[in-house]
Amino acid sequence: MEKSQWSDLHWDLILIITNQLGLIDLLSFRGVCNYWRSAASSLKASAEIESLEPRPWFLLYGETAQCSLLTGDHRMYRIEIPELAESTCLQSFVGWLLLYGKNSKSLAFFCPFSGVKIEIPPCPLISEQSESDLYAAFSSYPTDLDCTVVVVKHNKDLKKMNLCMLRRGESEWTFHEHNIDRIRFAGKIKSIAIYQRAFHFLDEDSTLVEFKYDTMRWINYNIVASGSSTSAKKLNYLALEWINRDSFSSKRNEMKQLLGIDRCSISICGAMILQGDANHHLRSYEFVEEDEEESNKPRRELKGVWLQPRFHQISEDQQRW
Repeated sequence: MEKSQWSDLHWDLILIITNQLGLIDLLSFRGVCNYWRSAASSLKASAEIESLEPRPWFLLYGETAQCSLLTGDHRMYRIEIPELAESTCLQSFVGWLLLYGKNSKSLAFFCPFSGVKIEIPPCPLISEQSESDLYAAFSSYPTDLDCTVVVVKHNKDLKKMNLCMLRRGESEWTFHEHNIDRIRFAGKIKSIAIYQRAFHFLDEDSTLVEFKYDTMRWINYNIVASGSSTSAKKLNYLALEWINRDSFSSKRNEMKQLLGIDRCSISICGAMILQGDANHHLRSYEFVEEDEEESNKPRRELKGVWLQPRFHQISEDQQRW
């Protein structure tokens, strides 16, 4: 009797299987053969359950297409993501990464698990600064009709915050400037959040600058502890604790051991983690240097990003900005 091939598996059975798979298993399933990959892509298969995962995953990249993926329960995988070999992640939100191509100077939304990409027009603000000075955020899924993207530069010397904004469907960025000489905005932007149709830029102290992208209005705030003021505006995300809580630096030795790395510096972009319907948890921008005793040894320069494990599949129309 002739043996059946894996590619002969019935379509209905593939649907049953894929609906039971988590994200990592789905990726393995898709890699068996072209037929399974095509079938899994054509079906609304799997991995939506991963969106309920409360703990974000960590993706380490930066040297080649070879990346290290650490799941929320500390399982580590090596995966190939060619798109990250020459790119820097500027922001992570709802399973999408906003990537900046170093050579092409291009910007694109990218889902690292499905490989889906949405290219957007180059930002004029980026050419004026180095990668380490880039901050960016987006308001929602890039497939949403009202998705808004911002790229920000904080010029501490000139006491100004420069911002370029792009809405879905637009081909030209608009420029906006905010004078911050009257507030104590310390150092660099530490994190960016979305709240009530506004971008919140937080420093490493207790200052928050809000940009309402519908009205183009800027507002300055000081962050205070919850309950310390009856008139204070209440945020729907963690603000005071975002610097040290759950950061890479706060559990540096454990993270480096789990990832199997040493003698390296890691530049980590900001992220906003969706938890439930409204509450968000911020992951700050970080630069993690090697231990002092290892400073004279050769080091690797790596990049990292926290992300929510989601498998996005979109139509060809949605891939056009």
